[in-house]
Amino acid sequence: MAFQIRIAEPSDAHALAPIYQYYVDHTVVTMDCTAPNATTFAYRMTQNLTRYPYLIAITEDNDVLGYAYAGAYSLRTGYDWSVELAIYVRHDDLTHGVGSALYDMMAKILTMQHVVNVSACITANNARSLDFHTSRGFTQAAVFPHFAYKFSQWWDIIWLTKQLRAGNQAPVPFVPFSTLRQRPGFRLPKQP
Repeated sequence: MAFQIRIAEPSDAHALAPIYQYYVDHTVVTMDCTAPNATTFAYRMTQNLTRYPYLIAITEDNDVLGYAYAGAYSLRTGYDWSVELAIYVRHDDLTHGVGSALYDMMAKILTMQHVVNVSACITANNARSLDFHTSRGFTQAAVFPHFAYKFSQWWDIIWLTKQLRAGNQAPVPFVPFSTLRQRPGFRLPKQP
């Protein structure tokens, strides 16, 4: 299936919100218990895009297949080089490489921002997501037993991490995504 990846805009919220709503309503992939409406979704995107990338995978016919975004691990400035990554692919289209393509593009952009560490917060029973991340070099950093409550039961949460660049010395200053986008000649990295 042919698709392209571009920077998501708040106007895409009406197409992204239903993808997320499926995961809220039917899974423990997210611990949101009520899905945000398109207006709230757009607001979150706007807030996120100042510092971090937000990407969308879309077909030539403007059929949205999925999205990915990075967010702050913590708002304290000492964590500027560490982000949390989230990828959501339309639940009926999980096997066409959309998640992999979104991840690869996201990793390239985060590297351009001088991000050192990427983390993923995953419900312990989500084998698909655990396999996806470990196949890309993520390792388990922590397990929080009995940590989230949804669908009338408690769930264990696993944190995975990956270094995008060596972090043993003083890092190069973090570049907010809005600044990166304004640089002359900025383009998304080429898709394979």
